[in-house]
Amino acid sequence: MATPQNIAIVGLGLIGGTIANQINIKHPSSHITGLDFNNNYLNKALKSGVIQTSASQIEDLPETIELVIIATPLDTIRSVLNTLSNHFKTPTTLLDVGSVKEALCAPPIPFPDHITYIPGHPMTGREKTGYEHASVSLIPGSVFIICPTDPTQEPVQQVEQFLTSLEFKVLHMTPEDHDRAMADVSHFPYLTAVLTTLSTTNDPDTIAPLIANGFKDTTRVASSDPNWGVAVSTMNKPAILDTINRFQNHLNALKSALESDDTRQLLSLYQEAKVARDDLMAQSTKSK
Repeated sequence: MATPQNIAIVGLGLIGGTIANQINIKHPSSHITGLDFNNNYLNKALKSGVIQTSASQIEDLPETIELVIIATPLDTIRSVLNTLSNHFKTPTTLLDVGSVKEALCAPPIPFPDHITYIPGHPMTGREKTGYEHASVSLIPGSVFIICPTDPTQEPVQQVEQFLTSLEFKVLHMTPEDHDRAMADVSHFPYLTAVLTTLSTTNDPDTIAPLIANGFKDTTRVASSDPNWGVAVSTMNKPAILDTINRFQNHLNALKSALESDDTRQLLSLYQEAKVARDDLMAQSTKSK
């Protein structure tokens, strides 16, 4: 499988639809079979030529599929992986795009020898969901994390090359390291956006006309699918709780400084945060 010629995408929402569109642009000779329970998504993808054929259930996927990209809701992925592994009888690679990895990898699913599972997660998206929000502009330069058990396997190397050809930047991580990092840079920021929104909307008539970029930027991801929020909160609970504990320590220090009018401590906290964020942004820019 250099460039896979027969690809299935299970789940044609924001991420599945985006990847399907990019495959069509970069590899127009590849045949994509789309599977989604939302017939509206399937019909739109078929009509626009983003997918060439559709399937209504996993059992309908052709045996010639070489690569399956699973872009279903996070809490359904493990079940989908089990069903896919039982369906295919020839060498097939399964790649998921879920934002939690350890819960999908442990306990390990007993895949047959001809199935290669690569836990994956593209670091891109937006707070809107659904095929209508899919856009190839989300991909160029975005990191795609993969957490293979054996990075030297040929299917893993082929998928890495394929993702690179789609303009992703591939990064290897362990499932554990991935989940700890996601708690810090994705899952907990979602929770703070939720809490900020809930804490400032007691008087919407007064607040609404005053909203500007600061509030919009801080709370944008609170508009994400609440079902996704529940899934990541429960499936990545240990890492998120660790981040919450660190946050609570900083919040207590901030509250104490406010209550005691300790402007020195306030300034120290704000300066520390500014330096830390500036350094993070500089490192992030340099790595891309």
